[in-house]
Amino acid sequence: MRTRLLVSLALLLTLLVRGAVAQTSVTLTWQGRVRTYFVYTPSAYNPAGPRIPVVMSLHPGLSNATNHAQAARWQVKGNTENFIAVYPNGTATQAGSTNYSWNAYEPSTGANVDDVGFLNAVLNQVIRQYSVDTTRLYLSGFSNGAWMTFRMGCDFTRRFAALGPLSGSWKFGGDGRCDHGGCDGSPIPGTSPPSAEASVNCVPDRTIPIMYYRGTREANLTDRAVTDPMVPYFWSRRNQCQTLGVRDSLTRNGDLIRRDRYPGCSGNSEVVVMSVVGNSHVWHASATDEFWDFFRRFRRLPAGTVLGAASQKPQDAAGLSVYPNPANGDACTLLLTLPTAQRVTVDLRDLQGRLLRPVYAQATAAGTHTLALPTAGLPAGLYLVQVHTESGIQVARLHLQR
Repeated sequence: MRTRLLVSLALLLTLLVRGAVAQTSVTLTWQGRVRTYFVYTPSAYNPAGPRIPVVMSLHPGLSNATNHAQAARWQVKGNTENFIAVYPNGTATQAGSTNYSWNAYEPSTGANVDDVGFLNAVLNQVIRQYSVDTTRLYLSGFSNGAWMTFRMGCDFTRRFAALGPLSGSWKFGGDGRCDHGGCDGSPIPGTSPPSAEASVNCVPDRTIPIMYYRGTREANLTDRAVTDPMVPYFWSRRNQCQTLGVRDSLTRNGDLIRRDRYPGCSGNSEVVVMSVVGNSHVWHASATDEFWDFFRRFRRLPAGTVLGAASQKPQDAAGLSVYPNPANGDACTLLLTLPTAQRVTVDLRDLQGRLLRPVYAQATAAGTHTLALPTAGLPAGLYLVQVHTESGIQVARLHLQR
């Protein structure tokens, strides 16, 4: 039964946050309970102007939107990049408390709180009240807020263009289903502190770009109560990526980040895992900037299709294309363009990243090169052509038809 939604704007006030970011406090009656959220509009916002993106960010457990806004500072980034930042509040178990949490994995916790419905209602209200580009809705969250980010990504995959959970557990099992206790919220073996299995399954109906952040000093990186190794496993498989990550490192805002990318995903999706070396369970200094750089590259059309812009590539990155594609013969061709002389390795791999056939490995002059890709004997299906140069790794998808 759908709950009737009563919405009222309780208070409108303007604060100066690095310019003129307008903060609006909103109350929304959902399931008979008065809920709250904050909306920050950038100084350049014009209701009659172009529609702009929305980033919704979810606070950790036993916290609130105000504290999370001070840590994540999406409103500051939004003022620079011209998007709306939205911070909803969860619910508290004690009356009068501002220590809120999210009901992410169970259909009923406390007073049957439907946070999935609440967050959708918040988005609907924001879209009605503001000039929003509905193809560019992004969702992020920290800790318990990351749990809720995963839940929304599972249930409403078509709604968001990209997800950015930070330091939160997965709890859905290796295949996205509650595989320990039959969806009854039973304890997950080996978790400390004890963590309960989800009471729902994760069934996304579309691929979705996802960047997952965590610290290398979380309580236990293999502990599904904190940060879950099932995250890259499930989403790389769900997005039909190469399941063997490609690792590099970068430094941003003082964070040393070990980055694992899972290339070759379908539907313009991506999976990226950012591990901040030496950090623990915090909102990392680099997270907001890196999340936004990731988010801004994607939009989702009303039919559910994701459009992705090309990744930023080094100046000496190789250009590559495969033809014919789809291919139905015993060989096809890789066209490789190098702006500088480089050592080049080309492999043919399956979607799990396993090496099938080495193709090419030698120092190569600048210019355009034509390489034969041996496909004889391979069954019909999708494959990855992985090109490793001195500037990094690039992957092209190859579709074989028989």
